[in-house]
Amino acid sequence: EIAAGKNPYADLITLSKGNDWKVQMGLGGNDAVTAKTSVETANGDNGVPWIGGQAGGAGQPLLQFTGDIVKAGYNVNMNRPVTAAGPVPPAASTRLSEIWSTPADARDWVVDVVGENIVTTCDTCRKDSIPGTGLLPKLHQESTAVTTDLQNLVSGVTPPTLANLEDVTAPGIAITRQVIEAIREMPATEQGLIIGRLVAEISTARTVEKALYARRLLLTGRQVPEVYATEVAREHADVSIAELDKEIDSLLFETRVRREVVSDTIDVLLQRAAARRQSSLQVPQVSPVDPRPLNRGRVQ
Repeated sequence: EIAAGKNPYADLITLSKGNDWKVQMGLGGNDAVTAKTSVETANGDNGVPWIGGQAGGAGQPLLQFTGDIVKAGYNVNMNRPVTAAGPVPPAASTRLSEIWSTPADARDWVVDVVGENIVTTCDTCRKDSIPGTGLLPKLHQESTAVTTDLQNLVSGVTPPTLANLEDVTAPGIAITRQVIEAIREMPATEQGLIIGRLVAEISTARTVEKALYARRLLLTGRQVPEVYATEVAREHADVSIAELDKEIDSLLFETRVRREVVSDTIDVLLQRAAARRQSSLQVPQVSPVDPRPLNRGRVQ
């Protein structure tokens, strides 16, 4: 559309000009011809109604669709005003606020994954886009953090307190003191294998959980009246949700492929080694039989 000379946000600019028309028609002493001339001269400088007030026009805040929708969705889910910016009080904390303590944190995470469209309605204002990098970089970040925390727990650098153990947990995966002690009892080579597999499971679970919450924020923000009234913004939310769905499917597909490709030979070897160690512990100690015992102080 851009190559053909058509502005992809023409509908948004038309909405802005329509808004200008309403403003001009409300001014006393202006007839329809004067109002039309003023609208054409403005070229969308007055912006459009948006979350928190007018935006997109000359001297007004930019329309950042992904970020604005996510922030609004975050605040709606936390029962706060849509323009709230501070952290959630501890008394009102939920799992969402544990993942992202502020709307800005949630916005930054989602923008990194699905990208951002910066839109304005005036002809001379900035228009830009930020490409998303998907979920894979987020998975690597989680893996790095979990690997460090788990290795420190196993080595004893970090004590296995409840708070430290929570740093290496994920939905459906609980790392307890008993788990840490069991890993410590393994040989060094086995420890590396077990830690690697735990890290893969924990980081994948955390990344998928955040992606699902991000999807929920986009769905909620899409229903905010200012967003729902702007067709371009609704379409952007739908595209972002579809992109998240694809990223989640791709991440889970890669996880399944890795699990199927990895050989279970190592598992079998570890199980047999553990069984041998366990069986050796159950063999009773037997006193050696002397072939030439002593009888009344004399060797028989």
